[in-house]
Amino acid sequence: MSQDEERGVITEDGEYSVSSRSDGGHHRGLSTKQKAAQDERATRAKQESQAILYLRWIVFFLLIVVGTTFAVLVSHFFRKQQVDQFEGDFRYYARQVADRFNSQLKRTLDAQDTLSTDITSHAVGTGSIFPFVTLPDFEFKGANARITGDTTSIVYMAYVDEEERVQWET
Repeated sequence: MSQDEERGVITEDGEYSVSSRSDGGHHRGLSTKQKAAQDERATRAKQESQAILYLRWIVFFLLIVVGTTFAVLVSHFFRKQQVDQFEGDFRYYARQVADRFNSQLKRTLDAQDTLSTDITSHAVGTGSIFPFVTLPDFEFKGANARITGDTTSIVYMAYVDEEERVQWET
């Protein structure tokens, strides 16, 4: 055999093996030890690939569990905080609305009370009886009550019975 036809190979266990190439450069075959080593490497590679695959699934599962747990805890904490803040803000603004309403109502009723006191005072002073009272400068006093009470209009509606209708219209 020539030098090109012989080629030496060192196996995993450190032995030197010579194979001849009489078929144009192709190996005729592997030795028994080489085949066993190659089969063992293939088996180990398959086992390691499966172990890595299992490890990947375990890590993936753990990441999902940890991520979900973290998200739920953060959501629960911030939800409680947001609900508390919302309820506090709601109470504050509800109190503001109620106070504003009560203030507005008081101003309106005070303005109406002032106007009714003016009408009653004029009726007593002139000896008139209701509903036959005519208040001089009613438009000014009514406008003042409307502005003070922050209302859009003031309506005076006297209750007139059928038998008083002609006298009222006169």
